[in-house]
Amino acid sequence: MVTVHHIVFDGWSVGVLAGELSALYEAYSKGGSSPLVDLEIQYADYAAWQREMLETGSLTQGLDYWKKQLEGISVLELPADYARPAVQSFRGTTETWRLPSGTDSRVKAFNQEHGVTLFMTLLAGFQILLARYSGQEDIAVGSPIANRAHPQLQSLIGFFVNTIVLRADLGGNPRVMEILDRTRDMCLAAYSHQAVPLEKLVDELEPHRDLSRNPLFQVAMVLQNAATGACICLGWK
Repeated sequence: MVTVHHIVFDGWSVGVLAGELSALYEAYSKGGSSPLVDLEIQYADYAAWQREMLETGSLTQGLDYWKKQLEGISVLELPADYARPAVQSFRGTTETWRLPSGTDSRVKAFNQEHGVTLFMTLLAGFQILLARYSGQEDIAVGSPIANRAHPQLQSLIGFFVNTIVLRADLGGNPRVMEILDRTRDMCLAAYSHQAVPLEKLVDELEPHRDLSRNPLFQVAMVLQNAATGACICLGWK
């Protein structure tokens, strides 16, 4: 059992560690040497690079994109049985639901036909659902992103994950396929500016702060599709 703190470890790192442990175990059990290739960079290099970007203003273009993208963002007002507490409690529960047999293959075929990813399809459907519940046309959903755009980062263990805000404009009563097209374009643009830390974005935008809500989005969507590997169990806090 390996226990690590979440500040230095993310979901992607689980797969990296599992793969390295498996490779080392197989090699050492046969009396061999380590088969792992020396890393080109270390996590400390990434931390220094990110600090340099923040200090030199290299993120200006990304900040400009997000400022324009999130200008005048609406607060999602979902109907609830009880009044929202003055301060978030984060108490909740878990509901589990599985896709019916065969649905996953049809969804995959749909994605290939329309040139979108599974995440884009799920996000479009989720935002349509939120619009129906709330009666709003401006829907913002937060989502974690791997933030490993550079190839050298993909084999590193560390905490790279950032949170991006995916905003949908459902105005004009668009058809579902039109919403899906908008979602694809919006996601691709957001991915290209994923390096801007969410906390930096909050500081720059200075949204109205309310202890009963998160500053930029009230609902998050996560697609757990990172390879975690087998034969390893990790816990992080």
